[in-house]
Amino acid sequence: MVLPTVLKRKHSLKGKQLLPVIRKLRDIQDAHGIKQLARTSSARRTENMSNEDVLKAVEDLTGENGTELLELAGKDPNDEDFAKLLLHVCILHANEKGQPEGQDLQDPELGHSSATTADREQGPTCTSNSRKATDKDQDSNGGKRRKLQDSTTEVKDKDGTQIQQGESLDLVKIDKRIKELNDKSSSSLSKRKDTLKNSLNFFLQLLRKDCTISNCTPDDLKHFLVWKDDFGKTPVHRINCTFLGTKELGSCECPRRLAAGTVSVMVQNLSEIFYESGRGKFWDERSDTGNPAAAHCIKQYVKLIQEEQAAAHVVPKQAKPIFLGKIKRIASYIDNE
Repeated sequence: MVLPTVLKRKHSLKGKQLLPVIRKLRDIQDAHGIKQLARTSSARRTENMSNEDVLKAVEDLTGENGTELLELAGKDPNDEDFAKLLLHVCILHANEKGQPEGQDLQDPELGHSSATTADREQGPTCTSNSRKATDKDQDSNGGKRRKLQDSTTEVKDKDGTQIQQGESLDLVKIDKRIKELNDKSSSSLSKRKDTLKNSLNFFLQLLRKDCTISNCTPDDLKHFLVWKDDFGKTPVHRINCTFLGTKELGSCECPRRLAAGTVSVMVQNLSEIFYESGRGKFWDERSDTGNPAAAHCIKQYVKLIQEEQAAAHVVPKQAKPIFLGKIKRIASYIDNE
């Protein structure tokens, strides 16, 4: 009996390139062609997981939205079998490419890194030199503690912080705090931008093998926007459709598009992506250089989308307003509690 593949400990695809995963899933045509799927743990069969649990496991493993990854691979986001195949492919790729970064071993009694095998074979002199070199490089190793060596018995900083001689500096705690702040800075907006950038890279490679963000043109970008528009869920009814002016999907054959507001925000995010890639903020029509998202044809495309949906009586979604009287009642209720 062949044992199932299980996700290796501490392996992850967060921050890794997911294009190989999307390509591999795109090449799979038969959702039932794989007899035994890879698992996140040995006791949890992927075949028995619900679609919601599968997509959550994909997001925990990759840091990306599983539904969007399925759309990029050209698969139906509502197909549970392909969602499980996505998790299967992610686990296989994580076991191959998602290993955690290595860390130096530390001898808790000596307070420095252990000597390498080559150092031990070369003898005590080489080992001693290796330990001295390791002590000098200790400040750059994030997972260790180091001693503050000072000729004075006490150091007082400008803010009043006092450091006693021989007091240890907890770099593990400092690094943990830095990681905590970095995690907070990675908001949902930046994650959406990263997903959009991955989608653009994927599409440009399908469009032309030599097409990248650095040489993408406004026409290439317009093709990308039309391609993304096919994944929309907003019904845009035609003038002669009986469902015109309603939000119902109905039984008509009217297309489903991205909302005009979504397209406008997407173009803004694309402009920021190109700017961060070094292509500036503006597009020069004479030299055909600069930021393609700022080109006139892209602005005209957004305007046409807005006019089309306005003619179809598509009403933009708005947050429900909350008035001062409700706020006062809520505040009064909290005070009474």
